[in-house]
Amino acid sequence: MQKLKAIFTIIRFPNLVFIFLSQIIIYFKVIVPLAILAQLHTVITNSDIFILALSTTLIAVGGYIINDYFDVKIDEINKPSRVTVELQFKRRHIMFAHITLDIIAVLITIPLALKAGHISLIGIPLISILMLVLYSAYFKRKPLSGNLIVAALTALTVYTPALYEFNIFHRVSMESITIIAIYAFCLTLMREIVKDLEDLKGDEADGCRTFPIVFGINHSKNLLYLLATLFFIFNSYIISFLHYFYQAFFVELLNIAMVMFVYYLWKANKHIQLKFLSRLLKIITFYGVILLIFYQ
Repeated sequence: MQKLKAIFTIIRFPNLVFIFLSQIIIYFKVIVPLAILAQLHTVITNSDIFILALSTTLIAVGGYIINDYFDVKIDEINKPSRVTVELQFKRRHIMFAHITLDIIAVLITIPLALKAGHISLIGIPLISILMLVLYSAYFKRKPLSGNLIVAALTALTVYTPALYEFNIFHRVSMESITIIAIYAFCLTLMREIVKDLEDLKGDEADGCRTFPIVFGINHSKNLLYLLATLFFIFNSYIISFLHYFYQAFFVELLNIAMVMFVYYLWKANKHIQLKFLSRLLKIITFYGVILLIFYQ
C-alpha cells in the first residue's frame, strides 16, 4: 500500500488526468467542430486521439519521474514527506522506468504520424522528452529559463492535436487553439514562478539560481503582477468578442479569480500561503479546461 501511494505521489496522478482530458476535450470540442464547419474530415479518429493523449501523458510521467530523480536533495528540504525516489525506489529502477515510458510514448505515435502524412510529427514527443530531461538536469536551476520551458511544453500540449490535423488548420483559422495555448502558457509560467517561491529554501541549499534566488522575492512578485495584468488584459480582449452574455459571464469569472490571486499574492509571505496560490492557479487552469467543454 505504501508503495502504491509512493507511485501516485511521484507521477502526480491528478496532473496526469488533467493532461489526458485536456487533449481529449480540445480534440472533440475545438478541432472536430471546426472540421465539420469547414466540411473537412479529421485524419485521426476518435480512438487515435486517445492514443495521442496517452503518449503525451506517458511523457509527462517520465518528466515527473526524472525531475524527482534529480531533485532528491531539494525535496528532502522542501517536501520531506514526499521524498519517494530514495525511500521507496532504487535510482536505477527510476531511470529504467523513465526510459521505458519515453520509448513507449514515441512508438505509439509513429502510426499516427504516418497516418497524418507527416513523419516529422514524431519530433514532438522526442523534443518534449529532451526538453524535460534538460529542464530537470539543468534549466530548472537557472533563472526563468526552466519556467519558460515548462510553459512552452504546456502550450505545445494544446497545439499537438491540431498539428496532426494540418489538413484542417492550413485552411481554417488556428485562432481558437492559439487563444487556449496562450492561456496555458501564461498560467503555467505563473505557477512555475510561484513554485520557485514555494521551494526557495531547498533550491538555495542545493545551489540553484532560480528567479526568486537571483532577483529576490519582491521582484518575483512584481513579475507575477505583470503576468496577471497581461492575463487580465488578454482575457478582457477575448470577452469583447463574445456574442452571448452567458459566455462573457463565465469567462469574466477568470478575471475575478485572477484578482483574487493578485490580492493573496500581495499578502503572501509564508510557505502555506504560496501553496494556496499554487492551488488557486491550478483551479483557474482547470476551470479554463471546463469552459472548453461548452465551447461552441
